[in-house]
Amino acid sequence: MAANKCPDLIEEKGHYFGTDLPDSDKRAPIEYLKMFERAKRKETKAVTVPEMLKISQTQLDDLFTQSPVGEIPSAEAKGTAIVAPGTTYTQDIANFINHFA
Repeated sequence: MAANKCPDLIEEKGHYFGTDLPDSDKRAPIEYLKMFERAKRKETKAVTVPEMLKISQTQLDDLFTQSPVGEIPSAEAKGTAIVAPGTTYTQDIANFINHFA
């Protein structure tokens, strides 16, 4: 015990970091890591719009950087604006913009 500088007798009690986050913020890193696991297995499953709305700007940048180049659309298409990605406002902003598009 003399070499142990931990004041508690029981080590590895864990921590409370992130316990006050909303559930969507807790799930976002897991979905982000799943995306890389799919890429590692070379799965071709596309990332869905709801998944993209939940991840951060950095995570979106990584996704687009690592994604293969696709065909350039030759006609009009419907899309979703991603503003303030990974925040609780992302879906509301996307809905608002789509209403006027």
